[in-house]
Amino acid sequence: MLKVIPFKKYSGKYNMEYDEHLFNEFEHGTGVTTLRIYGWEGPCISLGYTQKPEIELNLANCKKHGIEVVKRPTGGGIVFHNEHELTYSLVCAKDHPKLPKGMIESYKFISNIIIEALRRVGVPAKLSDTRQHEQARLCFSFPASYEVTLEGQKIVGSAQKRGKKALLQQGSIFIRNSDLNIADFIRNSIEFKSIYDILGVEIEQNKLVKALSSGFAGHFNKAD
Repeated sequence: MLKVIPFKKYSGKYNMEYDEHLFNEFEHGTGVTTLRIYGWEGPCISLGYTQKPEIELNLANCKKHGIEVVKRPTGGGIVFHNEHELTYSLVCAKDHPKLPKGMIESYKFISNIIIEALRRVGVPAKLSDTRQHEQARLCFSFPASYEVTLEGQKIVGSAQKRGKKALLQQGSIFIRNSDLNIADFIRNSIEFKSIYDILGVEIEQNKLVKALSSGFAGHFNKAD
């Protein structure tokens, strides 16, 4: 059965440590299949585990404006989080019977669950069929294979970490962009669009949380 942790906003440090804790529990044989959908207490920049903040960011500006900087346990590119965003993390066995084998197919499976949830709240999201496997500097810089898109724009940035037993996938759903200028904090930044930028409507966080929770539970708890 899927355990769903209730939505709450936390600091970036807490969010990343919590997800890594869940992953490590599973690796050590004491964890359960778990979904977290959470928010951010304030603006935060997260980097993939291979990225170097001193190269990618203007750290002086981040400190001046109170922008928290954290490393994710997963890969992927830079994400500028804000209080409007929803982030999900899924921790399960990498050979979970409901999950297709292989990273790409499992990624597609999870993306389709997110698309279903977005459509329930009025967002006509689609699955990208772009066959790109390059790792982007910025997580929203282009739609890669099986990304969640809206009118051709990538609106969910996700990345996976795999261990001996466990899989962790984290993903950010951008409901609305921050009022801060991303170029002030991220070197060589590019503009990307949120759901609000594309549709011009506000998506209620609580409705999307419910849609995601029921969507993941429906797939992972479904009897064969």
